[in-house]
Amino acid sequence: RRWVNDPIQRTYMIAYLVSMAGYGWAILRTQFLTPWVGWFSIGWSLTWTLLYLGPVGAPVVAVLFPLVFGGALLFAH
Repeated sequence: RRWVNDPIQRTYMIAYLVSMAGYGWAILRTQFLTPWVGWFSIGWSLTWTLLYLGPVGAPVVAVLFPLVFGGALLFAH
């Protein structure tokens, strides 16, 4: 468990969460999926970024969000 507080891991998680917010913004701009997927991605990413920078440790559940994208893409159009 020593790697959980490693700066590399923290940098990775922040970059991951910011990129998921970017995907949400792209979904809103392109209107390929329904808007709730984009807004949910942005809200999810911002919430977990703030929690991760605060007292909460590595958010394991935060990395499961691409499953929502995959499910939404399966049923899109």
